[in-house]
Amino acid sequence: MRRALTWVVMVAVGIFAAVGLWSAAVDPAPVSAEETAREVSQSLRCPTCAGESIADSSAMLSDAMRQTVDQQVRQGRSADEIRAWFAERYGDQVLLAPPRSGYGWVLWVAPLALVGAAAVVVLLVGGTSTRRRWWAALLVLAVTSLAGVWLLVPQTTPDPQRLKQEDPPQVNAVAVLRDAVDHAPGNAGLRIAFAGALEEVGQDAEAVEAYAAATRLRPLDSDVRYRHAFALVRSDDPGAAREVLEESLHVRQDHAPSLLLLGALVHGEDPDRASALLQQFVQLAPEHPAVDQVTAFLAGQLDEVPAEALP
Repeated sequence: MRRALTWVVMVAVGIFAAVGLWSAAVDPAPVSAEETAREVSQSLRCPTCAGESIADSSAMLSDAMRQTVDQQVRQGRSADEIRAWFAERYGDQVLLAPPRSGYGWVLWVAPLALVGAAAVVVLLVGGTSTRRRWWAALLVLAVTSLAGVWLLVPQTTPDPQRLKQEDPPQVNAVAVLRDAVDHAPGNAGLRIAFAGALEEVGQDAEAVEAYAAATRLRPLDSDVRYRHAFALVRSDDPGAAREVLEESLHVRQDHAPSLLLLGALVHGEDPDRASALLQQFVQLAPEHPAVDQVTAFLAGQLDEVPAEALP
């Protein structure tokens, strides 16, 4: 029996060594910042997708999360530290693989617990003493093997086909984008996305600030200026919106959305200019959905440009 136990221990040690070598061979540690960022991105779930990591998703929130990952990698944080940072803010549902903590322990420890319980049952109710010992030895070997796999094999991403059947986790888009902007304050695209998310939840005043920051980063982008102006209109500040639109048209005189919005804003004070702006809009964007209503307004059939006609 002593010889059998010796063989069991030797086999167990061999399994640990083999699993460790296999793990190192098939999944070497990242050696560059880009590889670390890619590894982390592959382990984080896209908040608005089903079964996709942020590395494979083109969603706005995934792009923001990738920006945050890149920033934290450049700051010297490890992959585990970045994953923990995301899990702390957005919950464990943001991780594609279950964590080995909290309720995640259940998924990892359950196989070990079941085999250990089987070993106890064999020792208590098994047949002869020799048979019980052999069964116990085999079960100890099984526990050792499972422990080796659990400790040495890296966590893997679940099957995307199965995840596609699940509902996407609920993650606060504003919080994700706010963190992304904090980590990359010079990224105009993130600020625009952040402003849009703020508008969706009714935080118009803060959206105006975000668009203003994006405008400073992209002073020649008429689309950004237009969105800034429209946010000002939503915040009941048409005077400031007009100033932004004037600047937008100074940068680009043929920007149709700016022509339409500015024409709608000035028609009460300056009908002639409003008419000129709206006629220019119709000429530049004849296929625009608002053209029919704008044409009706110019023909005197409507008292003002309906709000739903504005882009």
